[in-house]
Amino acid sequence: MLRQYKGYLQKVFPGYAMQPFDIKQQARIITQLEDAARDNLADGNEVAVAARTYFDERQRAVDLANARRDQPALGSPLSGDKNADLRAYPRYVGEKLVDRYPDFDRMFSRELFNEIDIDA
Repeated sequence: MLRQYKGYLQKVFPGYAMQPFDIKQQARIITQLEDAARDNLADGNEVAVAARTYFDERQRAVDLANARRDQPALGSPLSGDKNADLRAYPRYVGEKLVDRYPDFDRMFSRELFNEIDIDA
């Protein structure tokens, strides 16, 4: 009976159903943003200029994080307690870029910040 009622609720209220969690979604979004920022069509765009700088500096932190690991990262390459210091660097760079390029704030705060949140 409860199973039938749950099915009914899922039909009537589509948001009631459990949403699948995709562990690789954040990595895909970051890759898509980097590809878009590096596209020639974005040349001269201030957000792209800031994003290119951010992604270059992020890659430095990722390279260091990968050098610390015994195995490939399952999720974000900057995750884990041992990499808290490495997450602080792209966070600092991102915040400075937002100061210089205010339009970069939306990309940084909505899509990039979660990966480098020091408390993550």
